[in-house]
Amino acid sequence: GSSFSFGAAVIKELIQNADDEEGTTSLTISISSEAIIATNDGKKFDEADVEGICAVKSSKRNRPDKIGWYGIGFKSVFVVTDKPQVHSGPFHFQIHRYGIPTWSEQIPECFNPDRGSVFVLPLKNYPEEQLRDWRKQIQKLPPETILFLRRVKNIVIRDEVDNQEYSIEKEVNGGLVKLRWSRNG
Repeated sequence: GSSFSFGAAVIKELIQNADDEEGTTSLTISISSEAIIATNDGKKFDEADVEGICAVKSSKRNRPDKIGWYGIGFKSVFVVTDKPQVHSGPFHFQIHRYGIPTWSEQIPECFNPDRGSVFVLPLKNYPEEQLRDWRKQIQKLPPETILFLRRVKNIVIRDEVDNQEYSIEKEVNGGLVKLRWSRNG
């Protein structure tokens, strides 16, 4: 149903954004009853990235190294959150509808000022049943998802509510690609 398309679309967008970021090899997505938090180890945001993610129109269209478009794809997170937060390098801000950023004082514990980005999506007030459906669908992320990513080699999804962890790892050796996935909890 629609709960799958919303929950899965947001997770796929977070994965695509991580893969578009230079230097990213690893992505961790934590899901709780309050928020979705995505942490990657790619390059820190610069001013152009901040402008791009806040832009109402696409900013990646003329960037051949980027598959996704912050301007369109990232806006899909507004389905689940009213004020997504971005923490990267010296930048800590939340984005309001229509791309208006405001400074954020709330810096997550998992933030590393030297590398990567953390996206915090405080969840809107959805019925618990719908949130449970989303978590179940997100846990069913197919391992093949990682095959088509150019940079990300490791994805960890943590369901903080059900205390479960799901990981997918890709190892490329010459023409051979090995996939490993595991589920704890």
